[in-house]
Amino acid sequence: MNKRWDVIIIGAGPAGSISACKLSEAGLSVLIFDKKDFPREKVCGDGLLNDSIKCLKRCGVYDDVEKNANYIDETFFYSSFGTKVVIPGEYFTIKREIFDNILLKHATGKGVKFLPKKINGVEEGNDCFVCHSAEGESFSSNFGIIATGTDINLLKPSVSDKINCKPEAVGVRKYIQSDYITDKMFVSYERSIIPGYAWIFPLGSGLYNTGCCAFYGKKGVNNLKKVHDEFLKGFTEAGKIVAAKTGETKLKGAVLRCGLKTGHLLNNKSSRYICIGETIGTTYPFTGEGIGKAMESGEFAAEYILERIRSDLPLVPSEYYKLLYNRVFYKHFGYKTAQKWLSNKFLNDLLAKRATKSNFLYEAAKGIINETIDPRQIFSIKGVLKSFLK
Repeated sequence: MNKRWDVIIIGAGPAGSISACKLSEAGLSVLIFDKKDFPREKVCGDGLLNDSIKCLKRCGVYDDVEKNANYIDETFFYSSFGTKVVIPGEYFTIKREIFDNILLKHATGKGVKFLPKKINGVEEGNDCFVCHSAEGESFSSNFGIIATGTDINLLKPSVSDKINCKPEAVGVRKYIQSDYITDKMFVSYERSIIPGYAWIFPLGSGLYNTGCCAFYGKKGVNNLKKVHDEFLKGFTEAGKIVAAKTGETKLKGAVLRCGLKTGHLLNNKSSRYICIGETIGTTYPFTGEGIGKAMESGEFAAEYILERIRSDLPLVPSEYYKLLYNRVFYKHFGYKTAQKWLSNKFLNDLLAKRATKSNFLYEAAKGIINETIDPRQIFSIKGVLKSFLK
């Protein structure tokens, strides 16, 4: 373990594991750390959308995930006043405890070395990246990647105190085991927390992930337990699940970093490490979808590091962040626009009603979920007017 590694990655979630796998496949020696051994629990909605599934296929781990996942072909979306819009698609649900372990095993199968150790410090030497474990050990590499999700403690010395370093949202979830069975996903834009939402995601065999997510600055964010309890009582499908409940877990919560708000603030002067995933806010505003975005950033980071090595050029994090930003900003901006529009309960319901009558709006809604449509095509005056014509 004292050897000089090509790349050290801190954080073995989806972003870190995908990046580790791609780098190891290219012939680099890769060491990945996580503060917990795997499998380990992770608070999440446990849903994989189209972007995640495409990434799994590109990275050769789709078959392993599919064997352990629950396949969903429709999601039922409900507006702030209960208007239902059914969006077909290819969705998976799978506990993050299982999913993350599959990705890490895939990476170690490619030669990546995993150590369950807490890293409490990083620094740059003259020509290396150095990290220090809680036990006082030091590990060095040519390059480093930080993929610690919402935990940016390792970066605090280089992070600005600006407000946009703070998380943008918070979510809670619990698991409910029930004798009532449904194979559909449900998302409800509850009036108390819009543009936040509540959800029911079936994991198979009567197990459900139920939860809600709210963005800071909204009135419901400080009492998500109450919002969640009211959702379980008032939402028809949730009531059926609860009525046939045979067991449940405690409600747990986690924060989210969204909208690419932190990347340009982190270690821009560094020449030895970059940050990926939710550490730099890759999670989408509005939907809170983060797994696919984290994995995509891990792929891109690996490509960038490999290109720099092949060209015998130094790592330039500011360049990496700019390239990533240019690659995905229009999507994040589109989802931020959607979030602003759907914060209004009347617009929220109007767009849902139009989607049930307008083929243009319905197809655009499907395109947003599958990432083939820019949300700004819908969430504009022009888009709303167009929905009355087509």
